[in-house]
Amino acid sequence: MIKENYEFLLALVEDTERYEDIRLHLKYCTSKELSVNERTCFYNCYKKIIQSRRNVWHPVYILEKKEPGKSKVISWYRKKLEDEMEEICKEVFMIADFQLKVVKSIDFKAFYLKTKGDYFRYQAEYHCVPENKDHYGINAVQNAFFAYEQASEIVLSELPPTNPLRLSLALNFSVFFYEIMKSSDRALLIARMAYQDGLADLSGVEGQIRKETEKLLGLINENIVLWSSEVQ
Repeated sequence: MIKENYEFLLALVEDTERYEDIRLHLKYCTSKELSVNERTCFYNCYKKIIQSRRNVWHPVYILEKKEPGKSKVISWYRKKLEDEMEEICKEVFMIADFQLKVVKSIDFKAFYLKTKGDYFRYQAEYHCVPENKDHYGINAVQNAFFAYEQASEIVLSELPPTNPLRLSLALNFSVFFYEIMKSSDRALLIARMAYQDGLADLSGVEGQIRKETEKLLGLINENIVLWSSEVQ
């Protein structure tokens, strides 16, 4: 498939919300460096794909505890969702690992490391429940931390405090510490630093980047307010 047709297909998949169709074209992702548009589309589509399972898994897991008489069938369905999420995460890791070998841009490298951190975090959500710890262990937690840490080293030294990638990484890394590591102090440290640095540097940002930056700063601040109230 020629590049122009492929990019049109990606846009069509996203516009029609047929996100699962993107998984049929994985080979293209591991044969070349993705353009900015391709990278954005793949990230958005896979986020929708994994989110649809995460949104179901959480209430199913809670229901399994509340309905012991039906736990067998609920457990079967929970494991089915987990198997699907495992496959999705493996696909994303395959794409990200290949792209990390071919990308030349520093911010692209940080983007794919952040992506790996995100999907290892998603894995950790269900890997770390008591029913799964013996089977999965804590590799997802360690891998998420390592990927986020690598990405952070790049963005903190190479990108300005208002850069959307830098802010989104800080947002997700802080969520990792809060939700997975159960460390409110570390989560607040990352979030507050990102918020204060971004706000202080906001005056020179304009246009669409400013809108993205302000949105991310708002999300980070919401977490700061929420987490601070719980710590007190």
